[in-house]
Order: sequence, then C-alpha cells, then structure tokens
Amino acid sequence: MHKLTLYSSTRYRFLCRSQARGSGFTLIEVMVVIVIIGILALIAVPQYNVFAQRAEFTELVSAAAPLRTSVEIAIQTRGPANLAALDGGAVAVMGIPATVVAAAGVHGSVVANGVITMTWQADGSPLAGITYTLTPNGIVPPVTWAVGGTCVAGVPLVDALASVAGATGNSVYEEATKQIRSDVASGQPLHSAISDTAFSLT
Repeated sequence: MHKLTLYSSTRYRFLCRSQARGSGFTLIEVMVVIVIIGILALIAVPQYNVFAQRAEFTELVSAAAPLRTSVEIAIQTRGPANLAALDGGAVAVMGIPATVVAAAGVHGSVVANGVITMTWQADGSPLAGITYTLTPNGIVPPVTWAVGGTCVAGVPLVDALASVAGATGNSVYEEATKQIRSDVASGQPLHSAISDTAFSLT
C-alpha cells in the first residue's frame, strides 16, 4: 500500500530548486574545465603546428634524393678530381642536374662543390625559403652525407608559430613562442624547447 505525502507549496518549490541545482555544474567547475582545456591547447597547438610542417617538409627532403644519387654515381663512375668538380650542370660529363630556382610551385635545387641545397618553393607559406642541405664527406666511396640548412635550426618554424600567435592576440601563446624561439636560437633542440616551455607555463 503506497503512502501519500503532501507538501506545502513552499516546500515543493524548495525541493524542485534543490533537484535542479544537483543536476547541473557550478561556475567554479566550469571555470576549472576551461582552464584545463586552455592549458592542453597551449601545449598541443605549437607541437601540432611544428609536426604538421615537418611532415610537409619531407616533400623537399624526398626531392633531394635524385640529386644525392646523381652525385654518388658521379663520384663512383666519373672520377672527379675533387668536390669542386661536382657542380650541377656545369660539367656535362658528371651527369648532375642543372640548378633550379625556387618559384611558386617549384622547389629550388642546386649542386655546388658537391653540396646539395634544396629550397622550399616561394608559395607564401611559413616554409617558403627554408633550405635543406646535404654535404658529402669527400670523393672516396662510400659517401656519407651531413644534413644542414635553415630547417635544422628550427627557427623559421618557430617564427611561423609566432606570427600565428600574434594574429590570435593570445598573450600567453605569444610569450611561449618567444621563449621557444630564444631557446632554439641558442642551440636547444626544437622539441626540447617546446616541452620545457609548456612545462614552465603549467
């Protein structure tokens, strides 16, 4: 047998308000969630942008492979006297492709004294003008290559992030990119600079 309980109108309204409060979030809880999301975004966005540009930059690295092969073949089969003889297109018998000037839609490439220099196309992107170089250790096979160029330092990528930060107007983001750029310019690896800056901000 069910027991019927009657409440006054005041008591009934109080119970309704209590149930409504129990089913929602307080302002403090919402603010805590927003702060956590902001911190995660501050850490993730710079890293994502850098990794995305690194992935895109592999296109230029891959484009250097045929030039590297042509230099290695020239060393093994043409018998150059020294690295100075290994210029792109300068000596036809070496079989090294001629220089290509970077332009819109075309990556630049040049072989001078055996050193391969690739330049990202002039497409107006943050990667435009960034170089990737391969330097041979000599003319005695097997040839080993040293990687260089402005892509290694990571500074151009950080500059690109800084420009994005300026556009967003986020002062914390701007300060973070400035710190990352300073660390990278002083010789710290890019991934390490990003991790250290994110840790100090949290």
